[in-house]
Amino acid sequence: KENKWIKLLRMTFCGIFNILLWACVAAMVMLLVCFSSKEPTEELEATTTTLMVSTLMPTLAPPDTTLTTAPVLRHHKGESDDYVTPILLSAIIVATAMLQWYTEMLAEDAMEAMQKMQGDK
Repeated sequence: KENKWIKLLRMTFCGIFNILLWACVAAMVMLLVCFSSKEPTEELEATTTTLMVSTLMPTLAPPDTTLTTAPVLRHHKGESDDYVTPILLSAIIVATAMLQWYTEMLAEDAMEAMQKMQGDK
């Protein structure tokens, strides 16, 4: 009979689906490591865009009328770093493996009890 802890490790890290999921976790972590920047992030800059309304609607506005827009948000470096996804994926892989292991242990115990009952007769 296989050791129960070895069985839990096998269920967590082996199997084609779990191997694919762990490869996804490793790829996400590698992407975070490779593309995370150590440079300071750019500050939010409020920029105004000046458009000549006369070029957009020549009949409604005089030629020297300008239009200003709301501040434009710039992309912050490191903003897309997502550390939550690989952590959650890892937790889900481990939790499902533990659930599968627990149910298999219950099934094995039930089978052993049935075999003992049949052996006693």
